[in-house]
Amino acid sequence: MKQTRREFLKAAGVGMLSVATVGLGAIEALGAFTASDLPRRFARAEILGREVPMLLEEDGVTWWGWIDLIIREGREVVVIALRFVPCFSLSRASLA
Repeated sequence: MKQTRREFLKAAGVGMLSVATVGLGAIEALGAFTASDLPRRFARAEILGREVPMLLEEDGVTWWGWIDLIIREGREVVVIALRFVPCFSLSRASLA
């Protein structure tokens, strides 16, 4: 038997008020985005990469993660939203 969205949310412990609140938050975020200069900047920018994997070693700790978006604006390269996790099992020897 197929579950309705309301039944699914109720089983997950999510009330309709929560869903409405999330929806309003999303609408506010989109409104702020479209009111800013970001849509125009993105339209002019050259996209260099999306979800780009990255490995970084700093002060003896190796981090891995993703860069959500890399763009070129004129002569500048802009990195947008990094997500990193420390990798304690990696060493310089294991990366060679």
